[in-house]
Amino acid sequence: MKMQNAFSKTHMPLFDTDEVQITPADAGAPSYLRDHRARLRVRFLQGGADAIPDYEMLKLIL
Repeated sequence: MKMQNAFSKTHMPLFDTDEVQITPADAGAPSYLRDHRARLRVRFLQGGADAIPDYEMLKLIL
């Protein structure tokens, strides 16, 4: 009995002929991004520089 090679070539189309429907993205930012700097500012004012990590301090300054 002849074993079939698992790596035999199969001819498949490179691209599908169906077109994908493009849906527009929402214009608004996700809720976790909205007012991010304001939340950083509040945390800084309440807890000082020790309340936020260095990278968030840079975001607040810049």
